[in-house]
Formats: sequence, C-alpha cells, structure tokens
Amino acid sequence: MMKSLLSLLIFLSAQQIQSQDTPLDMGEQYLERYRQAMIGNPIPGNQQAVNYLIIARSVLEPAAGDEEFMGLSRSHSLLARTYSYMLNHPRGNERIDTLRYSLTGPLYLSLIKAETVEQPIVYGPTSLSMAWEGLVAQCYVLGIDAYEKSRYREGIAQMVQGALAVNYLKRTGRGKRHERMDKAYEDLLGLAMSNLIDNKHLQHLGSLVPRAGEWYPQNMVIWVAITNYYILKDEHEKALEAIRYTLPLIEAHPDLKRQLYYNAGNMLHNKPEEAISWYRKALEIDPDYYGAQYNLGVSLITVGRAKGAEAESLRRKDRSAYQKLFDEATALYGEGAAHLEEAYRISPSDTLRQTIRSLYTQLGNKAKAEEYSD
Repeated sequence: MMKSLLSLLIFLSAQQIQSQDTPLDMGEQYLERYRQAMIGNPIPGNQQAVNYLIIARSVLEPAAGDEEFMGLSRSHSLLARTYSYMLNHPRGNERIDTLRYSLTGPLYLSLIKAETVEQPIVYGPTSLSMAWEGLVAQCYVLGIDAYEKSRYREGIAQMVQGALAVNYLKRTGRGKRHERMDKAYEDLLGLAMSNLIDNKHLQHLGSLVPRAGEWYPQNMVIWVAITNYYILKDEHEKALEAIRYTLPLIEAHPDLKRQLYYNAGNMLHNKPEEAISWYRKALEIDPDYYGAQYNLGVSLITVGRAKGAEAESLRRKDRSAYQKLFDEATALYGEGAAHLEEAYRISPSDTLRQTIRSLYTQLGNKAKAEEYSD
C-alpha cells in the first residue's frame, strides 16, 4: 500500500514540473524543494521533505547510470548531493534510515565521477565532505557486520572501499578531519588480514595485500600479515622482500623477528649459503630454537658436501687448492654436526641421533660417534 502511494505521489509531484524539463532539471528542483522544506521544519518527521528527496533520487539514479564514467558531471554531482542529504538527514526517519544502507556503491561512484570530471562540482565542499564521511563510516560498519557473519569476501570489499575513500581524502589534502576513521580502518584491516591468514582464507586477500601495505607502510600487524600471505602462497621473492621491509617495524618484538628470520632461511633452502645467515640471526635471538638449530646444521653440511665434491675434483690437479677446500668442507661438516647436536639436546629423537653418529663417523671422530651409539 505504501509503495503504491509513493508511486502516486511521485507521479503527481512530477506533473508539477514542466514537461520539457529534463530528469536532471527535475532532480535539481526537488533537491531545492527538500532544502527549503528542511529550512522551514528541520526535523526527522518532515515527511514532505523526505518525499522530495526520494523523488529526486528516483529521477537522478537512472540518469546518472546512463552516463559514461567520464561523462557530464551534472548528474553525478546532483546524485551525490542527494545521497549526502540522505546521509545527513536527522536520525529517526525510518524511510531515510532504511535508504542509508543502500547507498555505499552508488555514493562512491557518484563522488568519484563528480570529482574527476573537468567541469566544476555544482554543490559546495561542506556537502561533499559530509557525503564522504557518510561513505567512510558506512563502509566501516557494513564491513564489520559482513565479516562477523563470515561473509569474508563482502566484508573485505567494504573495508577496501572505505579505506580507499579515506586514502583518497588524504591524497587530496582533506584527510585531517578523517584521521580518526583512518586509524580505525588501519586497525580493522590489520585484524582482518591476520585472522584470515591464521584461518588460511587466502582467497579473500588478493586485492587487499598490496593496497594495505601502501596505505599503512608503518603498521607492524599489516606487514607481518603481508609477509605471511606471501609465505603461504609460496611467492618466495615477494615474501623475502616483505620480510626485509617488516624487520625494522618489529624491532621491539624478538619472537616475531626470530620467526621471520627462520622463515626467510626456509625459503632459501635451495640456496643454503644464503639460508645460513638467516638461521644464525634467528639463533642469536633464541639459541634453543629447534627448527633453526636443525636447519642451520643441515645447511652447513649441504654447503660442506658441495665443497668436498669440488675439492675431490682438484685432488690430482691442484693439491694446494684441494687441501684448502677439503679443510673448509671438514670445518663446515663439524659445525653442522655441532648444530645438530644442539637440536638433539633440545628435542631428542632416534633418527637425529643416528644422523649425528653417522656424521662423526665420516669425520673420523670415533669418540663423538660413540656418544651417539645405541
């Protein structure tokens, strides 16, 4: 019943506009009627004002939708003004409160279109700023709501849209009054990214990862999440780059540093010479880190084995070079075995004990080998 009455009201009201007027002219006139009605009676219950606003929206949305992205500014400007009126209408009018939650996408597009065309915007900066504030706050609320209901893709999309708006305002020199929401988005994105990564929902983070790092370059939580995202995706070059960037941000968090050093070493398992330095850094923080002790031992032995093979190829050609490489290989084997011993001390196992025994047997150290006999 209410819907049919509204349709009739729109029809009757439209008859008061000259038939030769365009939809944009009609929309502009109803916006002015809304403004005048609110000046005379600025309360949520001013139904006449609300009706003018709804009519303006019904006329302007199709007109704006028919234009190209870089088309004429007038329809997008008028539509953005309509949305700003809706967003800033006094709270408590049920019809307007319901409409507010359907404005996010159209409002964002209309604002961007209105601001990117060459022609001047036809509404004032205060109205525009209020419209942006409405968008930023609304995306935040809708993003949290969707995320908490496990609609992760929708939630992240809302968060990204809101953060895009905040950072757009910062770039255009209008971010001062939006600092509070900027910080709110920074914290929200960090929490959401960490949670999604912990639960392996990587598919929802593709578009957010590079943007979040650009928006919040000093946020430790976001950058740790970015690093872990690339690690889980096996994108090793990007992960190592992210680790190098993140390390200065986590200077006061040794446990995180230890983990990132260890992760970097693991990603370089095909380059054991480089992996060694990362494992050493992890052990400088925590000498009882089993994974770092074990992997450092294996890396040292791997490099030692390669030097031993190179030395063997020179045995008859260059005795001096052979002896130098042989001594280096032996030292690497010995150091690797010592780190495996440390790993065994931290977490003993029969497999590791047998490995250490075999190593010392190869090195000719019978006493050490005997220590790890059955």
